[in-house]
Amino acid sequence: PCVVIVSGGHPDSGTHGRSPAATLARLLKQLGVDETRLIVEEQSRNTTENAAGIKRLLEEHQPAGGARWVITSATHVPRAGQAFAAQGVP
Repeated sequence: PCVVIVSGGHPDSGTHGRSPAATLARLLKQLGVDETRLIVEEQSRNTTENAAGIKRLLEEHQPAGGARWVITSATHVPRAGQAFAAQGVP
């Protein structure tokens, strides 16, 4: 089954409130995404940690591979691409 992994904690450990990942998960639920398909990763503080955390989640929830998409801002694509490539995530 298809899963949606939303990733992003607070870059500063002293930050409180809803994480970026939790905010996006809430929006996706409001838009009709089935909550059972959402995986929320809130521990990562930067792009490198995002990629490492998502790699672990993909190995657990999508071990056979399949389509994988990274959705991010245009200015963030190069850095995200490098971080995921370094983790061996195509």
